[in-house]
Amino acid sequence: MMQIDDALFQRLRDTPIFKSWPEAALLHLQSHCRAVPLRGASILFSAGSQASAFYFVLSGRMLLSSSSAAGHEKIVEIIQPGQLFALAVGFLGRRYPVTATSEGRAELIEIPFAPFLGIIKEQPELTWQMLADLSIRLNFLINEVRRMGVESADTRVGQYLLDLCPQHAGPARVELPCTKAALAARLGIKPETLSRVFARMQQAGAAVVGRRHVDIPCPEALQQWTNRQSEPDNRRRIKQPAGCPRS
Repeated sequence: MMQIDDALFQRLRDTPIFKSWPEAALLHLQSHCRAVPLRGASILFSAGSQASAFYFVLSGRMLLSSSSAAGHEKIVEIIQPGQLFALAVGFLGRRYPVTATSEGRAELIEIPFAPFLGIIKEQPELTWQMLADLSIRLNFLINEVRRMGVESADTRVGQYLLDLCPQHAGPARVELPCTKAALAARLGIKPETLSRVFARMQQAGAAVVGRRHVDIPCPEALQQWTNRQSEPDNRRRIKQPAGCPRS
């Protein structure tokens, strides 16, 4: 087992779930964790396989996906550095509901369920923060299901970019968290549909699309463009909000 050094494990300690844990419990958990390096597009686990651990992303990105009966793959979530995934599986029957694949090189911390759940049983007060985190993720997934079911491709892409925007009104550059093909799968659309949406955004003056980033001159203007895509006549050029730079 490749043990986790203190510097790497400190990043796991700083997550909301583990911040309130006492030192002794964290040291006990650290002794059972190991580093997992992934090279290329590697499958960490497959949907339906027996689950024994959850994971923390140190570097790289992980794509969580599921497949339909027809064999079509849908990316459910893109896990970024500093995020945990597969935690809820420890309480739900111990089989992974999705396939986890690295997008290129990645390094993870593997956290076995057995010692983790043992600490939780001995110190039940630690569960409150964990429940709050799981509730946030559940709410996020419910909103995602709603978006995929009722919103247009334009609205999905626009809102996704807005969710990635910094919380200020000025111009912003959004770094895409994955390739455009993976982003299209994440949003439940085809890559060519994503390209057409980006072209419409640029034509409307709401965004400038680069290879792995999107420049947003005015987030308010992008929000207005996104909102208008559900209107019957959604081809009219957006009205530039006051205070936004004009192209």
